[in-house]
Amino acid sequence: MDKDTLLSKREVFFQQIIEHINRPPSKIDIVLNQDKYYILPDMSNTFVNSEYGDMIININGSFFDKNFNVFYSFWQLSDTLKIGIAINDDELQGAFASDSHNEVYSIWGSKNDPTIDIARGRVFYDWEFDVPHLYDSYKQQERFILGVKHMHFRVMRIIHDECQRIFFGSELTSNTRDVADDDMELISEIINENVNQDKELLKAIKDVDFNMPKDNN
Repeated sequence: MDKDTLLSKREVFFQQIIEHINRPPSKIDIVLNQDKYYILPDMSNTFVNSEYGDMIININGSFFDKNFNVFYSFWQLSDTLKIGIAINDDELQGAFASDSHNEVYSIWGSKNDPTIDIARGRVFYDWEFDVPHLYDSYKQQERFILGVKHMHFRVMRIIHDECQRIFFGSELTSNTRDVADDDMELISEIINENVNQDKELLKAIKDVDFNMPKDNN
């Protein structure tokens, strides 16, 4: 395969990935209740360079009033394809590290565990595939073209659930603080009421005439 043919096929491959990940959730996605996790890619910060085998897809979204930014990276040279996820937010990185639902490691099947790297304040997950026949047919590419959308749903689910946990955690803390404030106010009112009652009792005692004559009867 000559250079021009290779670059042309790679360009088509990258564009098909972009086209598919930009498609809205299907009826099956809705039935599976995963449509709520879908975030449309930010195409203004998505870059393709077929000549150098690079593509970056940016996901810039928000769940539960928390903004986040994630990058999907693609690197295809010779017989190798690498797909990566970069997470910037340190509050979300922990959710990926714990991976309580095993979402990350099973994205591309049990035979393709990711490597993990931490650099420049980001956590990177990278999968590497041996693809000597990638451009022989669509069948060779389909796994990645359709799989990226599947990966996107899984990544967004992790982020959605963590944003939800952070949101309700902060709400619980705020409510607990409000309850504590209310309790302190109630305690203060009770103390003040008791103090006032004690003052009235002392006043009543002072008003008693202990020198009253005894009744001889």
